[in-house]
Amino acid sequence: LNNDLDTKEIIFLGDSHSRMLLMPFADKVKDNPIRFLTGDSCIYFTNIVIPDCKRSDKEILKNSVLKLENKIIIYVADLQDKLDNSKLDILNNVPITIKDLSKNNYVIVVKQIPPFPTNVGNRIIKNDNLIEVKYSSNEWGENDNKIKLDDMYQKLENDRVFFVDTFDIFCEEIQQGYCVGSDLNNIYIYDDNHPSDVGGKLIINKIKNILKILNNN
Repeated sequence: LNNDLDTKEIIFLGDSHSRMLLMPFADKVKDNPIRFLTGDSCIYFTNIVIPDCKRSDKEILKNSVLKLENKIIIYVADLQDKLDNSKLDILNNVPITIKDLSKNNYVIVVKQIPPFPTNVGNRIIKNDNLIEVKYSSNEWGENDNKIKLDDMYQKLENDRVFFVDTFDIFCEEIQQGYCVGSDLNNIYIYDDNHPSDVGGKLIINKIKNILKILNNN
């Protein structure tokens, strides 16, 4: 998309969460070329290839990504329910991946989207009188998995890595003190942690603020 522009190219890397952001991102971002490289069910790593992923060209993709230079890479992944998976070794392999990607590029990391204890969209459909789906932000804020991930993110910080904090978006800014999946006007999370188009646009607004800085760099 936008291949006629001479600004830094944006590369999307990630699992199905990155796929959910692509269409609203393309609608709202017109100042950079955009390329979408992954979006299957698996987290993207630079140092390992997961054999049971749906893509058959993971090894080719891994090699081509490592050759990227002077790009803006947007990295999105659902990590919270995979921290006990020793094969993935999230807390080790994600930092390696971000370090590899940021050697010759800028990286925007979309932090873990808050999970919901129910399928938000299904609850809305099945309950005509339901006005909102939400839970206390402290419940996720004090969750052991979030604490582990926040510690990991903190160790990734350098001048080529930027973060979008989705806790702020879904658990503070929509309604202070609550992680909100839907309210009277909008559905922000369409299942248990994938953003809807509306939720995606809230994330993309934060990304656009970072892009303004990088495009002027």
